[in-house]
Amino acid sequence: MRTRIKKLAFTAVIVTFLLIACNKEEIDKSIMDFGNEDPVMTLKSGYTSNVTSSIEKPNDYKYYTKGNIEYSKNGVVLATFDYGDGTKDVWAKLNKNGNKEDVDLSAKKKDAKYKKVITSPLIKIEGCDYIVSGTIKYFKGEDLVATVDYGDGTCDEWANKTMKDGSETFGLQKSLKNKLGT
Repeated sequence: MRTRIKKLAFTAVIVTFLLIACNKEEIDKSIMDFGNEDPVMTLKSGYTSNVTSSIEKPNDYKYYTKGNIEYSKNGVVLATFDYGDGTKDVWAKLNKNGNKEDVDLSAKKKDAKYKKVITSPLIKIEGCDYIVSGTIKYFKGEDLVATVDYGDGTCDEWANKTMKDGSETFGLQKSLKNKLGT
């Protein structure tokens, strides 16, 4: 009887260890999913952002549908980002240097593990390898899994991930290496 209990206890320890190891691997993979994004635009270092029209999101919809943000440096407008007129869709408009383009706020990627919602445009600055500002929310089904905030415009490799059980700062260096295949 004692031998059987010892075997069961040993098996429980091994199973627990394997579950923790597998869960850690899954968490490590999810960190890769949470930093491997493409920027919406690249701006000059030292830009400022100004909300020129209130940014709004209907309560029954995940995406922002109305509002404008203006990006400038030394009083010169570099770009504008327009969430739209209130129509419920996933599209916004970027106007940079007179070029207008549609931006998919869902940041869809083939084989993506999570549904994504860009809540603030993902921005890189010239001469920096990382996204320096912007916010994106990750959903699994209808459940919010995490929010990643890329910062205040400073060129660094750090982003902050907030989940229901807390938050952590993580490095984008690993995500960039994975993206480049190095």
